[in-house]
Amino acid sequence: MCSRYLLNRFKVDNGIKLAGFKVAKKSKRDVDFDCVKQILCVNLLYKCDILKKVNIAVVIGDGYGYMTALLKTILPGATIICINLGRILFFDVYYIGNNFPDLEFSLNSMENREGRLIFWEAEKAQALFSYPVDLFINIASMQEMDMDTIHNYFNMMRSGGGAGYFYCCNRVEKMLPDKSIIRFDAYPWDRGDEIVLDEMCPWYQKFPILKPPFWKAFDGPTQHRLVKLCKQGSSRN
Repeated sequence: MCSRYLLNRFKVDNGIKLAGFKVAKKSKRDVDFDCVKQILCVNLLYKCDILKKVNIAVVIGDGYGYMTALLKTILPGATIICINLGRILFFDVYYIGNNFPDLEFSLNSMENREGRLIFWEAEKAQALFSYPVDLFINIASMQEMDMDTIHNYFNMMRSGGGAGYFYCCNRVEKMLPDKSIIRFDAYPWDRGDEIVLDEMCPWYQKFPILKPPFWKAFDGPTQHRLVKLCKQGSSRN
């Protein structure tokens, strides 16, 4: 019920909606809030006219491979790279494999990359520095990283030769287990970044629950930003 409400409220394109349901079915899961928030992200990229420009996309920290599989379903000719921690990447491979059982995929290799699914260990992400990525996506996992790791990802995203759009949807502020505070505005954004959209994410402030009032606020507000990253060698706030 929550799924239909959100998909209707934000007027999701019918093709994207059908793709989202297809991926969920092949992944043997319900179209729950976790799926819907990613469908809404892709719909936003569609409305901002980003998807048609994508030849290579990178999903950083996917959740059970849903975003990677959704992008590959919508953009079958594109190269989609799923980056995750090595110990978690297995789950991405498993669930994405259910969607594309006959499609070849690569691990930590960009050889013959055109149109492929590629899985990449986060521990080896620096090897992607030189490739022309058109779109990076991170939803609710950059807020779990320390600032050194976040800086490393931004350096990677700024270094390639592609269009370099970045969709980032993360908590405005979050305390990590070591008591350090990770702030969205403290990410290494650059004055040269071209901002396409920047606001509190309208569908990611509350999540559905089974009892009244049926929606519960997250522990803190979530912001989303879509930018075309400048390609300078170093960033400045």
